[in-house]
Amino acid sequence: MERLHVETLRHIFALSCCDGGLTGRALSLVSKAFQAAARPVRYHSIALVGLERIECFLRCYQGDRAVCERQGLRCSPTVRHLFLRPDATDANGVDDAAHGATAQETLCDVLRLVGPTLVTLLYTGEVRWEDILAESRCEFPKLEELTFSRRDSFELYPPSGRPPYLRPPCDFPVLRELHVVFVRSRYPVEDVLGRWAEAAPSVSHVRLSGLRSADMPTRWVIKMSWQSREKRPYPSVRQVVIQPHERPPQTRCGHARGDYDAMVLMLRKRLSKIPKDISGVLLSGDIWGRTFWEDWIQGVHGGPSGVPKADVQR
Repeated sequence: MERLHVETLRHIFALSCCDGGLTGRALSLVSKAFQAAARPVRYHSIALVGLERIECFLRCYQGDRAVCERQGLRCSPTVRHLFLRPDATDANGVDDAAHGATAQETLCDVLRLVGPTLVTLLYTGEVRWEDILAESRCEFPKLEELTFSRRDSFELYPPSGRPPYLRPPCDFPVLRELHVVFVRSRYPVEDVLGRWAEAAPSVSHVRLSGLRSADMPTRWVIKMSWQSREKRPYPSVRQVVIQPHERPPQTRCGHARGDYDAMVLMLRKRLSKIPKDISGVLLSGDIWGRTFWEDWIQGVHGGPSGVPKADVQR
């Protein structure tokens, strides 16, 4: 393969570096020639799990960009697909991420560095996604698919009451798929998506996962059922995918499972009333399906991502 032109090698390497960084790292260790050819494309897709690996990535990425600048290369390393999870445990089960200022600053550094070139992004972690966006002030002009988990703190509200959910400080002009996982949210779907509709007006597919109450999405789904698309809270949306949390185990009293079944019944009823120009999908909570990683890697390879494309299921 070393007889091939560098441009041909880079094209082959770019098609190969779609597994979160493993292939890119292996190619850079084959030989100096392969290392030089793979340098601009080895970061095509990157999976960063744990604060230690994120910091290591920052050093390597900045170092490779500096090498390309010194050599006067027009092709600079870029990241197109990013899986970002700062929370991870080492071999002893100890969390290596400090859920505070250090972790948040590091995550902001990553987004400032790679945000302008990202096409897909999946973030899950204890540091609030909204706080990262507010501090980084990064732009995402090419981002098409976004998955993030909502994790609010358990702090008590101030005497003035719960602060409003703020609009993301940056715009997402070409975002078309939005997946929000409600792990621990103090805000209903209506508040969250109302603000995201302002920042990402081109979203066509929305997925809401981890819902623990039918009240969370009910008001939003009712408003999305209005016949006039212009009056809906998210006019551009053409598919809504809702997935409740995992079904609780059977107990003697059975109240938890009964409440869960009632919630699923309510969600199915609401989705059955949405207009025909919106596809409504209710996913089972018993099996969450693929993991975050599998969702993301499928999307990188051009397959179905975290927002499944499906016909109306009512």
